[in-house]
Amino acid sequence: MRPSVRPWAKASLCFVLIAFFADFVATFLAVAFLAGVPFVAFTLQKISGLYGSGMNVPVNSENTSLPPLDPARHALREHVMAHAVKRGDFTLKSGRKSSWFLDTKQTACRPDGIVLVTNVALSFFPVEATAIGGLTMGADPVAYGIAAVAATRAINLRSFSVRKESKDHGVTGRIAGALQPGDKVIITEDTVTRGTSLFEAVEAVRDFGAEVVLITVIVDRGGTCAAMAAEAGIRYEPMLVAPDLGFEFGS
Repeated sequence: MRPSVRPWAKASLCFVLIAFFADFVATFLAVAFLAGVPFVAFTLQKISGLYGSGMNVPVNSENTSLPPLDPARHALREHVMAHAVKRGDFTLKSGRKSSWFLDTKQTACRPDGIVLVTNVALSFFPVEATAIGGLTMGADPVAYGIAAVAATRAINLRSFSVRKESKDHGVTGRIAGALQPGDKVIITEDTVTRGTSLFEAVEAVRDFGAEVVLITVIVDRGGTCAAMAAEAGIRYEPMLVAPDLGFEFGS
């Protein structure tokens, strides 16, 4: 026959368990409050940037002197600053020395980055646009990525590349991809300093029989492209400019 457990022993055991559980819950809530709240804010900000839900959860920036931007551009800037901006001693394509380097493909070639790029781009793309592309290879990840993400939002843009040299076999010419004569075209690039690549693409697209309705880049580093576009009668809309990142044009 089993020995009976006295009522006071049962009550003591229950009290110990309740006290242990209460202490565990209190500790968990304290940790969640200290660590979880910033994490939740960060997560909501990422969701807002990725899916354009309209949420505006502030994120603390290390450089509070940067100019304010709308939520979509702010999220893109944070990604560019984290992944694409490098500091040091660099020689640019032009031969000029610089203390910073901008590898915007580090944003365009990441899945979260190209979604942020598309969020900004679609906010100002003309509704009549039917194709997007530019000079290979600076334009390729931007054009192809935007077209792919836009398709998930019921926006159809055919993408293409402009070859650096004309192809003399197979499908000849400088255009590779789905561009068609008569298209309303957005010319793009990851980064622009002088604008020569952009306007080389503009010329090739016009020779093909399509119309350029917009030029856009992820970051305008040089600050000269706006005047060139105005002179050519083409709308120009960069997603970010060098001062947005804390640098002077042409630095």
